[in-house]
Amino acid sequence: MANRIAGDDEIAKDALQTSWIKILQATNLSLGGPTACPWVAKVVANSIRDLQRQERNRKEVPLEGAERFASQPSPEVAAQERQLLELLREMVAMLPDTYRRVYELRMQEELSTKETAERLGITSSNVTTVLNRAVRIVKRKLRSRLGLGVSGMGQGEARKKL
Repeated sequence: MANRIAGDDEIAKDALQTSWIKILQATNLSLGGPTACPWVAKVVANSIRDLQRQERNRKEVPLEGAERFASQPSPEVAAQERQLLELLREMVAMLPDTYRRVYELRMQEELSTKETAERLGITSSNVTTVLNRAVRIVKRKLRSRLGLGVSGMGQGEARKKL
């Protein structure tokens, strides 16, 4: 009967368990009497309706802004990211002027190689060379500051560490 009313095995099982608890808690019930069967059926039907209502209400609760919270890093991770970003800014500020300007235009302002070359009045190949050198200097300084020494490992292994 519970399966037929509920149309869902899990809800029917939960409703039967809830119903038996209610039935056992009833003090004035004589289970052998003629009125017990309809009463038990009514308890089961009501338990099923209660569970179905709870299930509907649970599904209808809007999760406004949940995506925003799911995509945000934990406070600890966010703090670490801020510290690393500040350290990176420090390292970039220490670069020689030419290297720093190329790095900032390419990496921070996201200009193309050609746009950077035009703005600085140098060739595109020069922009690429200066940028590569600037990145190497920043990586080396970051490794040193973070204690990621590269002694005893190949250049590829050092890149993986960073």
